[in-house]
Amino acid sequence: MEKKLDKMDEKLDSLVKQLLDPDNGVTARVNKNTAARKVLVRALWVLYGIVAAAIAKMFFDSWYKKILLYLLEILFGLLVLYLPWV
Repeated sequence: MEKKLDKMDEKLDSLVKQLLDPDNGVTARVNKNTAARKVLVRALWVLYGIVAAAIAKMFFDSWYKKILLYLLEILFGLLVLYLPWV
């Protein structure tokens, strides 16, 4: 019975060491994974922001150019209508 208790104690010690070892234990690996995930999430948000800014720039550039051309057409039309009266 004493041998079985010693053997169980050794197994328990080995299990605790595997779980709580600060260098190679499960807790250390979980902490490393959590840190890597936080960095990855931050990088993905930066990437999402860049993509959203690029899409917005494409939309507003085309929109801005269309509005500018439309305003120039109106201005030219008004000049054509106004010039004969001068």
